[in-house]
Amino acid sequence: MKYFLIPTKTTYDKISKYLTKNQVDGSISINTLTHWRKVYSIKEVDNQNLVYYGERKVICEEELFEVLHKAHVFVGHGGRDLMTNALRGFYGVGRKVIAIYLQTCTECEHKRARIKKNIVKKEIVTNPKAMLKVIKWILLIWRVRGTAFIRGFWLFRINIQNLFTYELFKIKILVQLLFYWKKFSPNLDLLKYYKLEMGENLKMNISTPFVVNGK
Repeated sequence: MKYFLIPTKTTYDKISKYLTKNQVDGSISINTLTHWRKVYSIKEVDNQNLVYYGERKVICEEELFEVLHKAHVFVGHGGRDLMTNALRGFYGVGRKVIAIYLQTCTECEHKRARIKKNIVKKEIVTNPKAMLKVIKWILLIWRVRGTAFIRGFWLFRINIQNLFTYELFKIKILVQLLFYWKKFSPNLDLLKYYKLEMGENLKMNISTPFVVNGK
């Protein structure tokens, strides 16, 4: 994949030769040479002439993966923010490039899969109390915010009376939650209505079917 801010090895060598020896070939336009002279500079590091953009080192595309991999290992397979901080000394290695690299890390992918598996297994399937707690807040927000709350499948973060912030699961899990609710607690009065103290009693009659996508 080609990135505008990261030159190829061939272009990198041409920039270096032009800035150190003023050597150019006829295929490079005057505007390009002027741009190179304006934005790049040469610094000698360990007896090597390296191209810099301000105080940041310029790398070529062929070096990109190795640089990203070393930084990723250095921060202990950390996420995008840690890598961004570790790579701030390199020019053109932005968050989008780092995000693409993180998708290729097998170890991180396995770690995410284990975390996701543990969350679903322990919090929803094998823990009915935790499952009922999630259902409680889904029902509360559904009644307070209306059917628009049910219209998506992304994570929702909702503030309730400026007291708590809850991150709810994807709405597509709602059907599964209700299934386990009935399985573990078939005789609870929650199947008819639920009372919650939130400054005033909110009586929630859940006999009305859920509306998904306005249908």
